[in-house]
Amino acid sequence: ATAGAEPGVDERGLIDLSALPFVTIDYETSWDLDQALFIRETDSGYEVFYALADAAHFVRPGEPLFDEAMERGTSYYLPGLVLPMLPEVLSEGVTSLLPREFRRALVFRMELDSEGVSRGTELLRAKIRSRAKLTYRGVQHMLDFPAESAIRGQEYHRSLELLARVGTLRMQLADRRDVVRYDRVGLRLRLSEDGHRIVASPEVRTAVQLYNEQISLLCNTEGAK
Repeated sequence: ATAGAEPGVDERGLIDLSALPFVTIDYETSWDLDQALFIRETDSGYEVFYALADAAHFVRPGEPLFDEAMERGTSYYLPGLVLPMLPEVLSEGVTSLLPREFRRALVFRMELDSEGVSRGTELLRAKIRSRAKLTYRGVQHMLDFPAESAIRGQEYHRSLELLARVGTLRMQLADRRDVVRYDRVGLRLRLSEDGHRIVASPEVRTAVQLYNEQISLLCNTEGAK
C-alpha cells in the first residue's frame, strides 16, 4: 500500500509531456494499462511517442516486491481471475496509465521518415496524462465508420488515423525484408453458465491490434539499438 500511495510525478527531472493527447488502447476489461501512444505528422514524416508505464520507479532490485515479481515473471489471466505480477494497487493504480491521471512513463520519441523508416529515437523519463481509455474494437470502429464514432472530433482523432498509416507502413517494410508474419488467432476463455466448464472461443485480431503491435515492435528494435 505504501508503494502505491504516491505516483511520483513531481520528481525533478521528469519531462512534462502532459500537453500531448496520449491515449491507451486495450481490451474492454483491462485496467493494467501499461502503454499509451500519440503520433503526429512532421515536415519529413512522423513523430511517434510511445509511453511505457514506469513500474521500475516503484519496484526496485533488492526489495521483496521485486523478488516476488521476478518469481511470478508475468501476470496470469484465467477465466474470471487474474493473478497479477504486481499488486493491483500498483498494476491497476499508480503504474497504470489511467485516463485523466498524471503518470510517470518511459517515453520512446521516435522520428520516422515518410516511408516509416526510423531516423532517430530518444528515451525520455516523463510525466504524461492519458486522455482516454480506448478499446481495440472502438478504435477499429472509428477507422471503419468514422461518421458513427464518438472518437471523431476528439483531440486524439488524428493520432489514431496516423496509427493506421504508420502501422501499415511498418508492415510494408517488414514484408520487404521477408519477415515471417503469423496469422494468429487468440482464444478467449470463459466459464460456462453452469460454472462447470471452461469455454474457449476464437478471437481474430483487429487491424488496430496489428498496427499497435508494429509500434511496440519498433520500440523493441529501437531499444535494442
